[in-house]
Amino acid sequence: MRNVINKGLNDVDEKVEWFLNHKKGTNFDITGFKFIVGIAVSPFVEFIPSRANKYWLSDTLPRVLTIDEFEKLMESDLKRIVTKNLIPIN
Repeated sequence: MRNVINKGLNDVDEKVEWFLNHKKGTNFDITGFKFIVGIAVSPFVEFIPSRANKYWLSDTLPRVLTIDEFEKLMESDLKRIVTKNLIPIN
C-alpha cells in the first residue's frame, strides 16, 4: 500500500514540477493562478502511512483522495481547507 501511495504522490509531484516549468501550452495556461497543489485520486480509501507533511493537504485531509473526497474538495473553498503543499506559481 505504501508503495502505491508514494508512487501516486511522486507521479503527481513530477507533473506539478513540469507545469511550473511550462506554464502555458496549446491547451492550458496556468499563468492566471497563484498556486498549484498535487493531489492523487484513488478509487479506494487508502491508508496514509505517515503524518509527514508530504502526505497531507491539511491536518485532516490527505493528498490521496477517493473520487467522492476529491469532488467535495473541488466544491469547497480550497484556500481555507488546503494549508499544506500549496506551491506558488511565479
